[in-house]
Amino acid sequence: MIEPRWAARALFAFVLLSVLGTAISALMSYLDGRLPQAFIELAFLLLSVVLLPFARNERYVRPVAHAAAAVSILHILASLAVTGATNPASAVFLTVLPTLFVPLLGKRAGVVWSLGGTLAALLLSVLLGLLAPIAPSAAPGLLWIALLVCGLQVAIAAFHATAHQKAISGLQDHARELSSRLDESRESEASREETRKQMLHTSKMASVGELATGVAHEINNPLQILRGQLTWFYDEFQRRAILNDELRTMLDRQATALNRIHSIVSGLTHYARPTGPTAEVFDANQAIEETLSLIEHLYRKRGITLDIRLQAPIPLIEGHVGQFSQIVMNLLSNARDALEGRPDGIIRIETENREDRFVLTVSDTGAGIAPEHLPRIFDAYFTTKGSNRGTGLGLSLTSSFVRQFNGRIDVKSEPGAGTAFRIDLPVIGCAATGAPAVPEAPPREYRFRKARILILDDERDVGDILRYILAEHGLDIDVFEKAGAALEALRSAPYDVVISDYHMPGMTGDQFIRQAREISGEKTHFLLITGNSRIIDRARETSEFAVLPKPFSEEGLLELLEDWLAAAPAGVAPR
Repeated sequence: MIEPRWAARALFAFVLLSVLGTAISALMSYLDGRLPQAFIELAFLLLSVVLLPFARNERYVRPVAHAAAAVSILHILASLAVTGATNPASAVFLTVLPTLFVPLLGKRAGVVWSLGGTLAALLLSVLLGLLAPIAPSAAPGLLWIALLVCGLQVAIAAFHATAHQKAISGLQDHARELSSRLDESRESEASREETRKQMLHTSKMASVGELATGVAHEINNPLQILRGQLTWFYDEFQRRAILNDELRTMLDRQATALNRIHSIVSGLTHYARPTGPTAEVFDANQAIEETLSLIEHLYRKRGITLDIRLQAPIPLIEGHVGQFSQIVMNLLSNARDALEGRPDGIIRIETENREDRFVLTVSDTGAGIAPEHLPRIFDAYFTTKGSNRGTGLGLSLTSSFVRQFNGRIDVKSEPGAGTAFRIDLPVIGCAATGAPAVPEAPPREYRFRKARILILDDERDVGDILRYILAEHGLDIDVFEKAGAALEALRSAPYDVVISDYHMPGMTGDQFIRQAREISGEKTHFLLITGNSRIIDRARETSEFAVLPKPFSEEGLLELLEDWLAAAPAGVAPR
């Protein structure tokens, strides 16, 4: 089949030629005195004229083509029947004409019309041959004409069939090519969609990281003040000899509450920062506890019981603590979703050591996973949750992080009986189990040489706490709240140590330290204190200056300063 627009034009040309040819034939028959033939030509001329206006309309291509084929067949048959003789050229043209409709009607319809007309002409010629006594001169000529036309029809039909088969074969090849391109396009589109979702997830995690960093900074500053004041109360009560058991218990509870706040903030920053500049050795049990501190209260409010059994005696593993925290969080989130609608649900978190491996198992008493879904649960974007609840990335990321730890992850599940995820990771070191407890060491005494320390912090309370801690050890302390005043003091007198906060109005801590170093030179030690995990990572990576994370303990600060300001042994002059 050809395009309807061109089919209509071709059909109009065919019908127009038929009209002109029939008109000429009618006129010639009339002039020669062959009135019956003239009447036949005139009748079919009228039929062709009726078809002519419809032939140009694309909507009527097929019915007009069928009608034109029928008119051609009837025309030649009528000529044979009425006159008993006909022009061989006209017979060939009028009988072959339906074959020309093959492109318009399709192979089957065109060939049926053509061969049907030929056979009809052949049968009519045979009939006229039987009537030879009536028309003895016409029958042999008509029979040869019909046979000639039949041969031409078969040849033309074979040509059209071959051409049609080649066209079909070409269309099939083109269709296969289009299908292949479509498959490639779909794969490319799926790849782009996966990349887009990964980028969206990364962007969301970056936003969470920025939020967590800001929250950590705002919480760590007052937390540092509360810790320092609690230490001051403890020392003051001891000095006044009024630290009885009741006061000691109260102070210990406050210290525990502050440590819990610190653990929550630390877990939040680790979770929001799944990768760090370098791998580190950390306590996996402690990282699990910090992660649990973020969600434990929320889970218990939903009626979920957390059965925590952190019993691994060797919990040290190497990697990114943020990635490990996200592994734990993802497994807990999946267990929580599995318990939806199930009252008194239980999530069990267990750790143990098996040979040289640290094994974490997170199991639940939830709905379980269907067997047909188990092979795909670690595939990216596979989820059985609703579109507004799950992205299908949690377990995929978990599996990826576990591989980065050189670990393995397994899952066992039974519909209606719950699910258990087990992760085993290589441990660092080999502590002996069942070793006797190490007795608590007595309070350490710190000895410092005479030294001057400059402290810069826009939070006056933090500066006062630092002054109190360090002045107790005989150190000369100057506290400033503005960077400009601190730089002027450095120009006026030398300092042994400069301690600066990071987030301050007008100038960040690292900018201040660089300017202070140009004034004081390399003999002065510089310490940056901050609760921003990103700044801590960057400072440790560049080793440009020492960094102490907020909230820090008194012991952590004093141990660092002792390395710089330790009192000289007897017989050795201080530097």
